[in-house]
Amino acid sequence: MRIIWYLFTFLILLMESCSSFTSLQTANIIAEGETNFTISGNLLYSLPLETTVYEEGNQFVTQLMLREGISGNSEFQAIISPNSFNAYYKHLFHSSNKFISSYSAGGGYSFFASSFDDQIHVADIPFSIYLTYMPKENFGITINPKVMYRFIGDESTIICGSSLNMVFGKKIKFYPEGILYYDIVIGNVFTGGGFAISF
Repeated sequence: MRIIWYLFTFLILLMESCSSFTSLQTANIIAEGETNFTISGNLLYSLPLETTVYEEGNQFVTQLMLREGISGNSEFQAIISPNSFNAYYKHLFHSSNKFISSYSAGGGYSFFASSFDDQIHVADIPFSIYLTYMPKENFGITINPKVMYRFIGDESTIICGSSLNMVFGKKIKFYPEGILYYDIVIGNVFTGGGFAISF
């Protein structure tokens, strides 16, 4: 079983990605000293497709997310793929029987190149809020509104939107997710959906 996980991780990381749009988690925080891994794949669409600006338009997005609990109410996250790295701090804001909320902030970098002379560097500074409703221990719904300041090549822009996911499972969790974002300067709409396994 462990060999299958390693092989799946290796294959999924062969795809390039821009990880700033996905959530694939609830508002909950990993316990202090514990580590969680999430492997995911998403289809991302940029409408209208502007290949001169958004090289990540219309592609298969893959990522490996590492979450590490650093206190009773906060965690560190690292999201990696062959062409991008994102790091976030996430803090628990509220937790009750069925409702959980938290926020996160961080930064990310992605590199896209269709040739040696055609390269784009993308830097993201996102701030997001997680709102989770957990009617059962093994099922929940999370909405993740996000505002992101983006530097893309020589331009800068602001992207806002949200992801919506469901979680199934207890020890091993499964996340189907949909995303919708809008670039308010360039005018692109980003939409897509995906699936993740967390363990």
